[in-house]
Amino acid sequence: MDTDANVIVGYNYQQRQFADFWAWESQNWVMLSGERGAGPGRLTVLGMLSLEPWTIGRFVYAQGNDGKPQRLYAFNAQRERVPLGGSPQTFQTGESYLGSPLINYQHPHDLLMALGATYRLDRGRVKYVIGADLVGSPALGPVAYMHRESARDNPQAPLTHHFLDSTHITPGVVRAGVEVGRMTFETSAFRGEEPDENRLDIDRPRLDSWSARASWRQGPWQAQFSGGHLKEPEWFDPYDVTKLTASIAFNGAVASRPLAATLAWGENRELLVGNLDGYLLEWDLRSAAWSSFYGRVEHGRKEILSLGVHPRGLVPGQHPHSVSDFNALTLGHVWDLPIDRGGRFGVGADVTVYQTSADLKTYFGSPHSYHVFLRWRPTPRVFGSRSLAITARLKACTTTVAQVSCRLSDLPGFRNPHRVSRDAFSAAGLQWSLEFRWRCSGISVHVRRRALGTARRYRARRHRRRAWTGARDRGRAAGPPYPHRVSDRQDLRR
Repeated sequence: MDTDANVIVGYNYQQRQFADFWAWESQNWVMLSGERGAGPGRLTVLGMLSLEPWTIGRFVYAQGNDGKPQRLYAFNAQRERVPLGGSPQTFQTGESYLGSPLINYQHPHDLLMALGATYRLDRGRVKYVIGADLVGSPALGPVAYMHRESARDNPQAPLTHHFLDSTHITPGVVRAGVEVGRMTFETSAFRGEEPDENRLDIDRPRLDSWSARASWRQGPWQAQFSGGHLKEPEWFDPYDVTKLTASIAFNGAVASRPLAATLAWGENRELLVGNLDGYLLEWDLRSAAWSSFYGRVEHGRKEILSLGVHPRGLVPGQHPHSVSDFNALTLGHVWDLPIDRGGRFGVGADVTVYQTSADLKTYFGSPHSYHVFLRWRPTPRVFGSRSLAITARLKACTTTVAQVSCRLSDLPGFRNPHRVSRDAFSAAGLQWSLEFRWRCSGISVHVRRRALGTARRYRARRHRRRAWTGARDRGRAAGPPYPHRVSDRQDLRR
């Protein structure tokens, strides 16, 4: 059983020309998956939940006419007061709430974000994969932003989300694919319509849309190109959309520092507004064991000022549409707290600045936003049956030394199956070693153990270990002999 989760709780401030908005909110999800043998292949079952229907859009505020903060609400068709229904985010669009398209708000995700199964059949160099999801992600676009290591520390959804990976919560998905070496070819059928406004139910699955994706993976690099045809994804704009995406991602290390980065492009081809493109570059650099810098650069064109409910049967040019350009830059930092139990806690903050076309400046001016938050993740299981690599050395029945290393895939921010040295392991702020020494003449046992810690602790302990191994040469009591030293080789001959 594998577990993954991400919880961000914090303060969101959005500054605009005529009104400022702020909110207390939480972006969160937890995912469980299990795998076991089934016949000649392997069966994987995955489920994912989110509490965002209760943690986003509930505590949103703005400055009232009297100059005091006032909590904001929305009103349904019965004129009943209900939560506002989204996280304030300038220039964000996609989906709807209370019968109107969401503008300048990011919608909360459904309670059930994923539930499905995948069967994998290994035939040597070729592997076959089939799967079905009650709620899942079709073969379209890059990895969803909340699962990308380059975006997990960022509490804000990309403005290009609906250009790239908006289909990650789709009711009803059937998938099939084949892996040949480093290449993977996939296709899927799924429901093209976005989830409805009820975040607690499961929408009725329909297989009315399709997609195909080709991806490549080698070491820390992965790339994909995908396309699909979506049947009326938005009810308020009842027209089909053709979607194209391409991306390249890196999850590895640069100068012994873990780095995750993603460069992506997406295009929505719509009947009434034409082709709309979005570009994204995001990164997360772990500069130290306790410090991470993240950022995001985006550029795109989308309908903002004229976004509304459009009737069926329109032809291009019959109904006016206004398309606006935007640029956004986000820079942020997360400090991991020195808490060893209960998971990985971190405190973070970021700032976002925008540059827009002239039509948006009239209404938004030069907007910017801030976030201050607390982040939690479960502690990664660094050691397991698949991550241990033990090497032993025996010399004349005198010394036995065992060392334990790990794989990059077990380190936070990495998904590379290549093994790394202990120095590279310690650079990420984690290390573990085990030494066992046994002496034949008489009984002398020495066990040394190093647990998780920072790179600074590792260097200090390594210095103490070197001082200890040199104690015999200085005439003091020493541990068991080391055959690689001249003095110890002489002792062994005696």
